[in-house]
Amino acid sequence: MCKKLIHMVSFVLLVSQACSAIEVARWDFEETSGTTATDNSGQYVATLQGSADLNVEGKFGSGIQIAGDSGGLVVDAASSGAFRLTDDFSIAFWIRSDVAFGDYTRFVDLSAADGGLADSYRLFTASGDNSDNFRIMTRQDGSNTNNIHTRDLAVGTWNLCVVRHDLDGDITLNVLQDGDNVDTVFVAANSETWPTAGPIVYAEGTLKFGQMNSGGRAVTGQMDGIAFYDEVLTDDQVADLFYSAGGAEYPLASGPDPADGATLEATWGNLAWRAGDYAVSHDLYVGTSFDDVNDGAEGTFVGNLAATRQVIGFAGFPAPDGLQPGTTYYWRVDEVNDANVASPWKGDIWSFSIPPQTAYNNSPADGASNVLQDVTFSWTPGMGASLHHVYFGETFDDVNNAAGAIPQVDAIFTPTALETGKTYYWRVDEFDSTGTTHRGDVWSFTTVPDVAVTNPNLTL
Repeated sequence: MCKKLIHMVSFVLLVSQACSAIEVARWDFEETSGTTATDNSGQYVATLQGSADLNVEGKFGSGIQIAGDSGGLVVDAASSGAFRLTDDFSIAFWIRSDVAFGDYTRFVDLSAADGGLADSYRLFTASGDNSDNFRIMTRQDGSNTNNIHTRDLAVGTWNLCVVRHDLDGDITLNVLQDGDNVDTVFVAANSETWPTAGPIVYAEGTLKFGQMNSGGRAVTGQMDGIAFYDEVLTDDQVADLFYSAGGAEYPLASGPDPADGATLEATWGNLAWRAGDYAVSHDLYVGTSFDDVNDGAEGTFVGNLAATRQVIGFAGFPAPDGLQPGTTYYWRVDEVNDANVASPWKGDIWSFSIPPQTAYNNSPADGASNVLQDVTFSWTPGMGASLHHVYFGETFDDVNNAAGAIPQVDAIFTPTALETGKTYYWRVDEFDSTGTTHRGDVWSFTTVPDVAVTNPNLTL
């Protein structure tokens, strides 16, 4: 990773090649052990508090684990002065938690005390119904300004939170999540803005990550890539941050479209991706077997491409007979640069699925037991289905051989007069706009048994 150093009077700024943004500092937490974490310029040291742990998996490489009110990090008072940013600036960080975010959970906090006008800025969650929303509070002369992004912070996945402070324009918040297909257009649509209230008035105090001034309201989860910029990032720069470790270059293909795990209701489509930072060309593999695509088995290699896009599902292209209903497709992009000894960079395996033309995701599930007698059947319509023919009965053969059901529009069905402890069978045939009927499987379920209540203190 190549960086250009610009020497300033009080601190060093780093120009990040990946997103061409001027960094004041960035913590990537690659130490994996010890009680301190140093930013990438080597100037600023954050000391771990309580049971905070560096030896954890982060968004990119290692990260920091903060275990509730017993954790967090503090930058010493002398160094904290470098983060009393004036005029235009941006702050970005990754956050992940497996538990719901609590009221006022602190992510980044620069303050002299825990509340009121003693803070300079704090990046945290809101409260009540908005306790899982990203919020910024900034101190102006005699007042505080609050702004809250409306997108919920997802539990169990990484969230990239970004603040962009334009003194003469707007303050902008972004919340991006793992799995998003992030590009400049996506960032722009995700941006929520408010007029900047004026210059931030700075109090004394220290910079803290994952906790408030007294150590409370701490994060329970992981943080990574905490970065400060002495400028307002562009939408394109924010998109770059999403795919790279702070300012680090990222050699792998990323940003698959369709998104990994997506469902595509079409018989053809386009595969697209964001090029790795060193890529000159791209080796594309496509198939219907994860192992075959992972191994580059015969028949999966499409070719070496100059573009970051590939048509699929037409003659002369991958899947020439069209994308088949009920099939999952796997694909991989290896980034190639023959001038780099590390090339090629093997990519992740991505997938997308074409839904079946028959009904699926049925409820109750096939073979379900203890189903209540007032059950309502539901299912996901098959691809292209416009009408549904539902068959229901007490024997497999009756339902399997049934025909001529009255078509219905809604994908629900409520049977009547179900008995306890009995097995029933049902089937859904899907009728599409071409006039074709797609026969469904026969499913079964068993109702809840009739259990006698012998204890007079118990009721059903």
